[in-house]
Amino acid sequence: MRGSSWRGLLGMLCACCLALPAYAELTVYAWPREPLSYQDREGKPKGLAVDILATLMEQAGEPYRLRFAPLNRAMRAVQKKPEVCVLLLERRQEREAHYSWVGPLLISRFSLYSANGNPLVLHDLESAKALRVLSHMGSGVGNYLQELGFNVDYSNHNGLNPDKLRRQRAPLWATSEVSAQVLSQQAGLSKPYEVLPFLTVMEAMACNVRSDRMRQQRLQQTLLALYRSGQIQQLYQRYGVTLD
Repeated sequence: MRGSSWRGLLGMLCACCLALPAYAELTVYAWPREPLSYQDREGKPKGLAVDILATLMEQAGEPYRLRFAPLNRAMRAVQKKPEVCVLLLERRQEREAHYSWVGPLLISRFSLYSANGNPLVLHDLESAKALRVLSHMGSGVGNYLQELGFNVDYSNHNGLNPDKLRRQRAPLWATSEVSAQVLSQQAGLSKPYEVLPFLTVMEAMACNVRSDRMRQQRLQQTLLALYRSGQIQQLYQRYGVTLD
C-alpha cells in the first residue's frame, strides 16, 4: 500500500476514535455514616464501606470520583444522571427497579446492646419493647424498631450513643456490630454487651439505571471474586468484626 494510502487510513481511524464517546468516569456519592463512610478532619475519606469501594474499583480497574453528600441529595443525584452511584443503600422491594445494583458491599448484623456493667438478658424483641432504645437520626433500623412500637431515642449521630449507653440514658442501643466496636473504641470504652441480634441487612452500591451495563457487570463479578478470595473478610477484620 502506498504511503499516501496509509496516511489516509490512519486519518480515518483517528477520526473514528475522536467520534467515539469518552468513557465516563463513575461518580460515587457517600453519605456521612461513621464508621462506614465519613471524612476525617483533613477531609480524607475513611470507613469500612470506603475501603471496600476503593478495593473494588482498584481490582476492576475502574476510575471513580468519591464525593460526600447527605443521603437524600445523593439519591436525587443518582436519579438525574447516568454513571452516578450512591454508597450505600439498603435493597428493598420498592427500590429495586429504580437503580442498577452492585452488591452486597456490606452485610451488617444489627443487635441490641447494653452497657457492660448492665448485661441484660432478652429472648426476643417483644420482651424489649418496654425498654428505651438508643439510635441515631437517619437510621433505618431505628425507624424499623419505632414502627414495631419501640420507644426510640434518636441522637444527632451514632458516635454519641456509646457514652449515652454508659451513662444509662437508655438501657439499650440498636446498632451494627462494626459500629458498636469502632464507636465504643473511639469513645475510650470497651465494646458493649450484645443482648439480642435481631436483623441482618445487605447494602449495595445503587447506580443510575442508565449506567453502563458492561461496567456494572464487571464490578459485580469483581466483587464476587473479592468475596471468594477472602479480601472482603480481611477488610472487615481491620475494624474488629467478621462476616461469620
